[in-house]
Amino acid sequence: MLHDTIAAIATPTGGGIGIVRISGPQSSAILRSVFSASKPDSFKNPAHTAHGTPLEFWRKSPCRLRRGWITEPGTHRILDEVLAVFMPGPCSYTGEDVVEIQGHGGISSLGSVLALVIQMGARLAQPGEFTRRAFLNGRMDLSQAESVLELVESREATSAAQALDRLGGSIKLHLGPVFSAARDALAEMEAFLDFGEDVQDMDIPRIALRLRENVLPQIRRLILRSRKFALSPKAPRIVVAGRPNVGKSSLVNALLGEERCIVHSSPGTTRDTVRAECVFSGAHVEMEDTAGIRVTEDPVEQQGVSRALASISRADLVVFVYDASTGLLPEDLEILGQVEHPSVVLAANKTDLLSGAPTPVSLSSRPWVPVSAKTRRGLDALESRVGERLKADIPSGEEETCVVNLRQRGHLEAALAFFEGAAIEGEGEGRVELMAEDMREGIRELQKIFGEGTDMGILDAIFGRFCIGK
Repeated sequence: MLHDTIAAIATPTGGGIGIVRISGPQSSAILRSVFSASKPDSFKNPAHTAHGTPLEFWRKSPCRLRRGWITEPGTHRILDEVLAVFMPGPCSYTGEDVVEIQGHGGISSLGSVLALVIQMGARLAQPGEFTRRAFLNGRMDLSQAESVLELVESREATSAAQALDRLGGSIKLHLGPVFSAARDALAEMEAFLDFGEDVQDMDIPRIALRLRENVLPQIRRLILRSRKFALSPKAPRIVVAGRPNVGKSSLVNALLGEERCIVHSSPGTTRDTVRAECVFSGAHVEMEDTAGIRVTEDPVEQQGVSRALASISRADLVVFVYDASTGLLPEDLEILGQVEHPSVVLAANKTDLLSGAPTPVSLSSRPWVPVSAKTRRGLDALESRVGERLKADIPSGEEETCVVNLRQRGHLEAALAFFEGAAIEGEGEGRVELMAEDMREGIRELQKIFGEGTDMGILDAIFGRFCIGK
């Protein structure tokens, strides 16, 4: 498989620009056969095409874009005007010779270029095969390969920053001292087991203490951090809630900049949740409008109220809307009593109906923002306050620290169990053979984080989640 030359469209189709990526030993030959540095119709004799000439340019100046045309060999029919680049291995993304052809993003033009490339000897890449080759060729370890997918799937700045941090090798950097300490301890044990007659008696309690000081705390810290800042490509969910007729749907429409929710003066218009994705305070979020919460005999409205309460329980943040012209009513306070959520922002809507300034409220640590969905007054302040609250639970700087994903955490937890077993064994009258075996297994689990000794089926599952062009 690694001796094949693969090709795929590496960008979504339908945009202004699209890329066809080629990787493998025949990349340069395929480029030579389909790329023309000059328009073929500018030659008096069609046999004098420019095919084959630009490779000298890339030999002298690799990794530089060159303008030209993709044409069919023989007929010289132009398929697209493009920019092309040749990146020789092993310094390319995959570690092999790589060609990228940047043309127009239409499905027809990209498809015709890809079809020609396949006709000239490449085969269609499998999902994730470019990144898989980068892993197999030693350009990145498995944790970095996974971060490529996590970076592509990230919907907000924090998860993107974490993925980019891992792509730079932060996990290996954090686990480097752990590897060194564990391997040093195992080396002592194996030296004693293999050359016991030439090695002084081992200080087993000292090795156990080193494990407890230099190995176990670091692994536990990464596991706890992963549980606290679990990696998720999902955007934060903001739920807009409150009693009926306080302007929740109008506020959502104003924040979205479009009429997504039905607005009517009759209370209880919204009977179901309405979701929309948007960029909010610089972050990609999912906003959800809910039914007004009140006691009602209408069975359909009752379902809406139940769904609203369920949405609140799943929210990352709740924007609780009330009518500024009436102030917080007992019904509002009763609903707030049901909203057991740590992140709530109060939005005093309909301030346009007031003759003066709205009355401030003070409810524990819940911030308060006066707004008007009708005049859009205060919307920027509301966005800013929501952004602050979304980050409030993350200690300063922690969002940029190393966070592992679920697969990696599983191997860390398994390694921790083995190392803890070795430490416990060493605190008593432990046998060196048993300690050494636990240490070997723990080190193997750490190595699996980076793909060493990983089963091919697991690799298939990981890279199968990628898109075809990545």
